Amino acid sequence: MKNRDKLKETALNAPDQPGVYIFRGKEGTPLYIGKAKSLKKRVISYFKDKAAKNVYLINQSNALDFLVLLSEEEALILEADLIKFHKPKYNVLLKDDKRFPYIRIDLNEKWPIPEVVRNVKKDGAKYFGPYLKPNSLRTALYESRRHFKFRSCRGVLPSKECLDYHIGLCSAPCSEKISKRDYSDSMSAFADFLAGGVRKLIKKYEKLMAEYADKTEYEKAAKTRDMIEHLKNVLFGEREVFNDGRNRDLIGFAKRGKKGCFFVMQVREGRLHEAFPVMTSLPAETDSDEAMGRFLVDFYRSRQAPEIVLLSTNPADKKIIEEWLFRTHGSKTLIKRSRRIFEKEKIEEITKIAHGKLIQVKKGVPPLLRDFAVALKLEEPPVVMYSFDVSHTAFKEIKGSQICFKNALPHKSFYRQYDIPEGLDDLKAMNQMISRFAKHVAVGEFLRPDLLLIDGGTEQLKAALSALKERNLEVKVISISKRLETLHFPDGSAMSLPVHSPVLILLRRMRDESHRFGVKSHRNKRSKKIFDSSFTKIPGVGEKTARELRKKFKGIEELRKSSVEEIAKTTGLGEKKAAAIFDFLNV
Repeated sequence: MKNRDKLKETALNAPDQPGVYIFRGKEGTPLYIGKAKSLKKRVISYFKDKAAKNVYLINQSNALDFLVLLSEEEALILEADLIKFHKPKYNVLLKDDKRFPYIRIDLNEKWPIPEVVRNVKKDGAKYFGPYLKPNSLRTALYESRRHFKFRSCRGVLPSKECLDYHIGLCSAPCSEKISKRDYSDSMSAFADFLAGGVRKLIKKYEKLMAEYADKTEYEKAAKTRDMIEHLKNVLFGEREVFNDGRNRDLIGFAKRGKKGCFFVMQVREGRLHEAFPVMTSLPAETDSDEAMGRFLVDFYRSRQAPEIVLLSTNPADKKIIEEWLFRTHGSKTLIKRSRRIFEKEKIEEITKIAHGKLIQVKKGVPPLLRDFAVALKLEEPPVVMYSFDVSHTAFKEIKGSQICFKNALPHKSFYRQYDIPEGLDDLKAMNQMISRFAKHVAVGEFLRPDLLLIDGGTEQLKAALSALKERNLEVKVISISKRLETLHFPDGSAMSLPVHSPVLILLRRMRDESHRFGVKSHRNKRSKKIFDSSFTKIPGVGEKTARELRKKFKGIEELRKSSVEEIAKTTGLGEKKAAAIFDFLNV
């Protein structure tokens, strides 16, 4: 408590200025690093807000330090630098993507040369990538050398042009075949090409081709025409995502426990350029907005930001990040949460992919169950699933059915039928069946489920949830309505999967199997009751005796053809009663 009082006193004396604050643990190790427009207001809030993560951080901290800066933007960058260096326990830590190659161009050099690197630095150079597929990197470099003819030699220029010049792959600055200005312009155009500005280059070369034609320089015009055709092949070989030709980054985010995944889809001039995941470590109770803001700063420090960044969540400090991007890259970037239907669909698509990257599939588990977990936003693939259905005739002969699927296949060892008391409606029948199921799970008689599927809508789902709550069994539950095959979730949300979705097909198969098994059981029960009633028409035979007779004889005709001695062998019947039955049937 004394330590808390000491930290609170430090917070009360904090400067009312922008800057960075650091909670330190034993031996001065940074536990958490944050930024604020007003250091005083921000750190005092930790003592007012009783959230578990704030209480835990204060209890673990021994000291609180401040670094006063001129602006919140400076604090934003310094915070990112300090987090990357110290890797504090309670900050969002992005895993480096150094394993993916980038193309680096330093336009400040006298004779710039593209190079492949795996380490992005803040050195004033431009970085393009990452290229997840080696083929895409090789294609970019191959196409660019043919068109932009940059040198491949490193260090000091040689005194004579090499073979690359003679085969059309280099402009030979070493022999002054090209001026420094023209070479620099060519490299700037190459940077635009890598950034996705293919359409701009096409327009530029179309204008140049027209100029050559007007000057009757037909050979140059033909070469320019060929260059345009090659650029079009590069552009139109990619899948179109948006039809407006603008540059976008779409970023989806998913988290699971202490792990998170950002999935980035880079769209250049409306066409898919690259798509890749970035993994992260998350402290407990990390806010998605905070994680997204932290990611944007790290991601765009050495990358050119596009015109638009579409997100699955609103990032913290959005306006500050936009201002910082403008100052850093010299172009305006709009950061926004998806609003239009098409944008939302794309963000939902990549968010599902991000969620899938966090799901570990164990050996022997079908890949379909990973898709199942992604589609239904489950933390683990549901290896063991049960489906339940209720069948009856006007609330009589009520039968409950339970089927089990393991690894997406029927597991008949745990198929069960439940006799439900007459008079109960569908909801009460479902509640009773799930309650009895949960009791069996608690004592280890059934496999513990990863998911329960209820045949019905929201009311049936609520009935099942109520039974599980009474039995203290925590398990994921969804229901599927019959007519529209809509999925309903405990939080009140609903979802419709595509008709041909493998996930929906599996759910439908489970639902239909529980229905088939239930109807079969219900028919058997009804036929047995009709069968029993034919025996009870015999004087002196009640329901108990009828059940015993049914075990031995298939019907009235078989009973009529039997001797008194054979009838007497039925449990609970003596020779006198057997003789009475024989006489009644053979009069």
